[in-house]
Amino acid sequence: MTHKQVTVPAEDIDNLLGAIEDKLHKIGKTYRANGKSWHDDLAITGLRKVAAQLGTDFEILSSNEPDGFIITRVPHTAAE
Repeated sequence: MTHKQVTVPAEDIDNLLGAIEDKLHKIGKTYRANGKSWHDDLAITGLRKVAAQLGTDFEILSSNEPDGFIITRVPHTAAE
């Protein structure tokens, strides 16, 4: 496997983050906690990793709303 770098133009970052956020909302509509949606957990982790590379993270809270998760964009900070 090779590692490749993709450069995203600054003007397209918000659109890409919007697409990630939309996918997170879609996952949230059917998500089941406590290890019952581990495929979704893997997808959420991967999407958050992509967002982190763009300098953003998502605070994700469960909700009974029709949109599934409550999602807030926050600046990505590296773990200490």
